Amino acid sequence: MSVRRGSGVRGGAALILAFGQLLAACAAPPASPSASVGAAPTSPNSPPATPAPAATASPVPGLGTLWGSVAGNASFRDRFGPVVMSALVPFEGGLVAVGQAAAGGIAWSSPDGLTWSRLPDEPAFAGASLIAVAAAGPGLVAGGGSISAAQTPGLWWSTDGRTWTRASIPTGRVGAIDRIVDLGSAGILALGGGNNPDGGYQPMALRSLDGRAWTELAGFNAPGDPAMGAATTYGGRAIAGGVVPPDTSSTTGGPSTAFWESTDGLTWTRMAAADGIGSESPRAFAAGPGGLVAVGQGGAWRFVGDARWAAVSDLPGGGPNAYLAGVVGGAFGYAAVEVFGSDHPVTRTLASADGAIWTSDTAGLPTGGERELLSDLATFGDRLVAVGSDGSHGALVLVSPPGPPAQASPPPSGGVAACPAAPIDLATIIELTPADRLRCLARTEFHLRVWVTNLGEGLGGTCVANTPAWLFECARGTAPRIQPVPGQAYSMTVRLHPPLPGDLLPFDRWIDIVARVDDPAATTCRSPLGPADADYRPPAEVVLGCREEFVITRVTPASGPPSPTP
Repeated sequence: MSVRRGSGVRGGAALILAFGQLLAACAAPPASPSASVGAAPTSPNSPPATPAPAATASPVPGLGTLWGSVAGNASFRDRFGPVVMSALVPFEGGLVAVGQAAAGGIAWSSPDGLTWSRLPDEPAFAGASLIAVAAAGPGLVAGGGSISAAQTPGLWWSTDGRTWTRASIPTGRVGAIDRIVDLGSAGILALGGGNNPDGGYQPMALRSLDGRAWTELAGFNAPGDPAMGAATTYGGRAIAGGVVPPDTSSTTGGPSTAFWESTDGLTWTRMAAADGIGSESPRAFAAGPGGLVAVGQGGAWRFVGDARWAAVSDLPGGGPNAYLAGVVGGAFGYAAVEVFGSDHPVTRTLASADGAIWTSDTAGLPTGGERELLSDLATFGDRLVAVGSDGSHGALVLVSPPGPPAQASPPPSGGVAACPAAPIDLATIIELTPADRLRCLARTEFHLRVWVTNLGEGLGGTCVANTPAWLFECARGTAPRIQPVPGQAYSMTVRLHPPLPGDLLPFDRWIDIVARVDDPAATTCRSPLGPADADYRPPAEVVLGCREEFVITRVTPASGPPSPTP
């Protein structure tokens, strides 16, 4: 099967006012919403809420690499002005999200990430911009700041996601809270900051044991103090990331990326870092198959052990102006969302199997404009959910993977072909372009009876030491192909998932197969060729080509052709 690039669409979520105010800060990175989500709040008479679904234990095809938008929801718009969905968090079996409309902060609930309802306006949110939310304290804690130019930060808590109370925080703070993290026994952290009247940046790190009353975290609140941008728990300790102001250890003359660790949430010790780790702040952490990773303005970082961190050196489109706003990890690897980058004016989604090598394919995203921005994402059951702004005054929700084609879908804007209706046979699959196979069929497992043959021709090209070798094109004289019926003019090359034999011999017979596109192993595809080689393809294109392959995972002999369809 020939490899073609998928028709990806660039989408994302919008920066709110407080988020934009923090972008102007020189000493710290722009503020971005933290990840959090929740389900529809329960009433006193409601049955007990079920626990939030756990992340799937096995990789789901398309998870983190194939995305689709949740469209047609009236709660994503407001007749009085723009709407932004800034952050989300799993809560009581569903998702809760927060953001901003013209009059102030707003919240939504969802049972599944696909259906959303705007919650009744909360008086405590009037005039506020909500940027962060987390499941912590009495239930939920949200953070943000005032819409006005006064730049007054705020924190709110709720037991059910529907009724909110403004929390008590130290006075004299400026800017906004853009990250909230529950560190368990080490307490809850609320992180942010803003510009003083004199133009200097003042970081903010507040700590609470209950989410209602907050105190300053010593050493992280005065002008010139280190600025924390994110925190998490890992290996039985709390870990935070941020920037430190220029000092004698700086090799650039400017601020330096830094990480700290703590056992109690009160006393923090700076961790070691490799040379050239950066000068920008991490904004989110995630643990996955490759250990703990952090993302933020300037790219991504990996925890390499012995209290040491190293920067990811080959992030697609990375650089000091690349800004990754959120990341999640699981058995599938890692997924991140980016607000903007140095070589592209729009948001992207990124994926990695190990936290070291990342791709930025966005196949399956709806066609959109360059004003779309993504600000947060979360894992919910067997899907990922990302939120932001659609670039045209409405909230944006993306899900990955978008789901099987249970029925014919209307053509998305931009002229993209409609997905076929179920049931889908081999003839329909062959007629789709590789990009449309990936876009429409990524979560589908096919059970088909097919005719296997060999047309007496190889695939052409030159073999190189690609990995995994079974998932790459390669010159060979017996390329297995499948057809709906023997003797037809069209057929499709297939890949055979180990430990299946590589040639499907004997040819010219009926077989029953189980097959799929977007095999989980596709995210690990690597080519040894470099930019100077004639057949070089960028790493993201290599992975995309592997994802488009039609992979057979099981073969059994069949006695004859399939029964006629009634």
